[in-house]
Amino acid sequence: MELLSSRPPPTERRRKILLVDRSSDRLRLLESFLHRDGYDVLLVEDPDEVLPIAREGICDLILLEAHMDGDFAFSLCSELRLADALHLTPIVLMSPTPPGEEQVVRGLLAGADDFICTERENELLARIRVQIRNRRDRELLQWAQRQRTRLEGAALSDPLTSLSNRRAGDRAVMRALENGGPVMLLMMDLDHFKEVNDEHGHAMGDEVLRRVAKVLARRTRKGDTVARYGGEEFIVVIAGAPTNMAHKIGERYRQGVNEIGLTGTNIEGVTISVGVAVWDGSGPRPNRETLLEAADRALYTAKRGGRNRVVVQVAAGHEVRTTDAPEKLL
Repeated sequence: MELLSSRPPPTERRRKILLVDRSSDRLRLLESFLHRDGYDVLLVEDPDEVLPIAREGICDLILLEAHMDGDFAFSLCSELRLADALHLTPIVLMSPTPPGEEQVVRGLLAGADDFICTERENELLARIRVQIRNRRDRELLQWAQRQRTRLEGAALSDPLTSLSNRRAGDRAVMRALENGGPVMLLMMDLDHFKEVNDEHGHAMGDEVLRRVAKVLARRTRKGDTVARYGGEEFIVVIAGAPTNMAHKIGERYRQGVNEIGLTGTNIEGVTISVGVAVWDGSGPRPNRETLLEAADRALYTAKRGGRNRVVVQVAAGHEVRTTDAPEKLL
C-alpha cells in the first residue's frame, strides 16, 4: 500500500545550486569552491535566463548576485519568491563586498533568505549549508504533512468503494445538524444481498457494492455526503434541501440502483430499500442518534413493506413520527 511504502525524501543526496553572476571570473571561482564543498553547480551569466531555469524546480538553492543594474536583483528576487515551484527553495543574495544595512533590509524584504559577502568564503559556505539544511527540514515537514493528510483521508474512506466511511458519515450528520436548516438523512440497504454473496461469491458481491457506490455518488450533490455505513448499507446526508422533496430524492437513488446492469452474470438485478429521516430546521433540533433512529425505522418499514421502496419519517427533537404522505411534510 502507498501509505505503508512511502518514504521520506532523501536527506543526503547531492544538492544543486543555481549560481547567477555577470562576472565570468567570479562565477568560475565560486563554482570551484562550491564543487569542493560537495555541490553541483548550474552557472548563469544572463539574469534574463534565471527565472525560466529556476521555475523548472531542479535546483536546491539560488545564489544571486545583488549588484545588478538598478533594482534588477531585488525585482528578480521578488519574482523568484512568488514562483510556486520555488516555495521551498532558499534564495541567497551575494555581494563581493560586505553589504550595507539598507541593502540587506531591501534584499530580505524582497524575499531573500540571506545576504552574504563572497569574500568570506568560509562564512559563505557555512551560510549555504544552513540554508540547505533549512530546505531539507522543510522538505521533511512537507512530506510529513502530506502523509498526515493521506492517513486522515484513509481513516475517513471506505477502501472497497472509495466512498466516505461510517466515521465520516457520522461527522457529516452532526455537521449538517449543527449548521441548522433542513436536513435529510437517507439510509439505504441492498435487498437480498446475502443471496448474492452466497450464490455468486464475495468477489461478485464486492463488485455489486462498487457499482452501487458509483451510482449513489453520481446522484449526490457537491457538498453533500454519501458514505458506506457498513456491509451493504449506505447513507446520504443532504443539507438545505426542502423536506417536501424527501420522497422524490429517495426515489432518484432507488431508481438509479435499479438501473445497474450486471452483464455477464445471472443476477437478475439489484434493488435497494430507502429510509429517509427529515428535519425541516424548525422546532427542537434532533441529535445524531435521533436522526439515525428515524432513518433506520423508515428503512425497516420499507423492508417490511416489500423492499425496493422509499419510506420517509420526520425527526423533531427526540421524537420520530412516520408520514404516509411525504410530499405534504411542509
